[in-house]
Amino acid sequence: MTSLTQMEQVFAAGFEKVVLNTVLRSDPAVVEAPLGTSDPQAITASIDVRGGDSGSWQVCVRGGSEPTGSHPVEWARRAEELGAGEILLTSVDREGTMSGFDPELCAAVSQAVDVPVIAHGGAGKRKHLADPIRHSGASAVGAGSLFVFQGLGRGVLINYPNRSQIERLVAHDRQHRG
Repeated sequence: MTSLTQMEQVFAAGFEKVVLNTVLRSDPAVVEAPLGTSDPQAITASIDVRGGDSGSWQVCVRGGSEPTGSHPVEWARRAEELGAGEILLTSVDREGTMSGFDPELCAAVSQAVDVPVIAHGGAGKRKHLADPIRHSGASAVGAGSLFVFQGLGRGVLINYPNRSQIERLVAHDRQHRG
């Protein structure tokens, strides 16, 4: 999405949500514009972050290739102020590593905003899916490599938990918290 007209066309076509990244920097007024939807989560701010710890985190745009000089907490607060109804928070450095989500990054952003945060980047085990919700304040998680594994023959194996497995995993984690 690069313009208000494109967003309006997406909603007019029946879609319920748009995800914005680079336009948050290039034309933030697009997020503030009134749209033909009353769903507060219709606009998702996609925040790509590079850097290994809170002192070096930096938001990047244009597919994670262009540093903005901004800290993800400031960026998330600004996105929320502009009208974003949720945040898709991607740790670019962990993306595809299957080493788990970045708990410090997720907690820092989740605690800074009042909108839902979706943790993304790093899931490699089913256990990782519950970690950001359980420990870091995320409302949801997104994963890719966990579900699609390309083996020696370059074939694709879809390997994801069904709904009842996810519900059991989250319920198990809730029982052990309380």
